[in-house]
Amino acid sequence: MLAWHTAGIDDVRTDGRETGVSRPLLDAAEAAGLWDRRRLERLGVLSDAGAICPLCRGGIKASELMNRIEQVQGREVFDLTVTEVNLFHMQDLKPGEFNHRTYAVGWGHHHCNAVARDHGLEQTLDWMAEVLRRNGADVRR
Repeated sequence: MLAWHTAGIDDVRTDGRETGVSRPLLDAAEAAGLWDRRRLERLGVLSDAGAICPLCRGGIKASELMNRIEQVQGREVFDLTVTEVNLFHMQDLKPGEFNHRTYAVGWGHHHCNAVARDHGLEQTLDWMAEVLRRNGADVRR
C-alpha cells in the first residue's frame, strides 16, 4: 500500500488503471488492519504528500523503488540489485526477532538506511543529534 502512495506511481504503473490505488485493494487492506493512515503518519512513513523516508522525511518516488543505486566509478559490480529505496526498519534488528511487521517498516532511502544500519530509527536520531551537538548545532532532541 505504501508503494501505491509514492510520488509518480501513476507514471510507472503497468496494470492499465489510470490513477490511484484500486478501491477493492484499499478496502481489503483496511479490513485486514494493514492500512491505518493516521498510524503511518505518526510513525513518519506517510504524509499528506505520500510515502516518506522515516529518517530524512523526504518523499519517496515510485521510480526509486525500481532504480538501482548509482555505483562509484571503479567499484562497479555487474550483479548489483540494491535499489535507491528499500525497506527501512523502524526498530533495531535483533537475531531471532521478526521485524517485518506492517507497522515496523516503511520505505527508506538507501543512504538513510545505511546511516541507520541495524539500530532502528530512535537510536539513529539520538546518535545524529549527538553528532550535530558535537559540531556546534543547536539541537532539541
